[in-house]
Amino acid sequence: MCFGLSSVIKEFKDGSVCVVGMKGRGKDMLMANVVARRKEPYVSLVDYKTDKAEFQKLEFDKIDINNTYKDFLQDNVKYYEFPYKEGSDIYLTDCGVYFPAQYCNELNRDFKSLPVFMALSRQVGGGTRVHSNCQNLNRIWDKIREMSDCYIYCNRCIYLFGLVIQVVTIYDKYQSCVDRVEPFKAMSIPLFASQDNKTRIKTSNEEALRRYRERYGRVQRKILIYCNKSKYNTNMFKDILKEGKK
Repeated sequence: MCFGLSSVIKEFKDGSVCVVGMKGRGKDMLMANVVARRKEPYVSLVDYKTDKAEFQKLEFDKIDINNTYKDFLQDNVKYYEFPYKEGSDIYLTDCGVYFPAQYCNELNRDFKSLPVFMALSRQVGGGTRVHSNCQNLNRIWDKIREMSDCYIYCNRCIYLFGLVIQVVTIYDKYQSCVDRVEPFKAMSIPLFASQDNKTRIKTSNEEALRRYRERYGRVQRKILIYCNKSKYNTNMFKDILKEGKK
């Protein structure tokens, strides 16, 4: 069973996506099932444990392009070759842990070539896009969030015996996602309204929708119903910390 998920998968195929939402709203659930249904090799910190998609472990030094804007300006470009399978998308989970916005200055200094890789990922990786997820969009490094083409906010997620029922909102403007803007709601037309009133309300709705889109961009609410095709570890960080140095 799969209802509504194909339109979300298309967003991941068309551009870089950032998935946002509070704890337990299904951010990794959504990404895992996108990976499972795309059935293409992927690079990630998390093994989503799907049968059809080949997992490649993300190592950050492998996407260090080792070039900054100065190297391109001064014609001093150093060698770099994408080390993963060509066309593999990269999925960054829990960006608020790895790339917290409060350490923006340190990240700008220590990982200054990472934004260059993200800007050039489609070219150097043969179609590679970089997707991410986080609890709050404005709490991750701006160099990552600004590279996204689409933002998906996970409103709600129910998991019952392998079946996922999820409500998401899709945005193409960063600030609209941060503000959690609600989808446009047109003024209803009374059933027994005169033709003149119907025309007036319809015209008013069209004008309101135009202003809404100019201000907020695309805002779409979707209900997704699908079978979970992933067996990933939802407590990954518990294991990472238990295996840490004592």
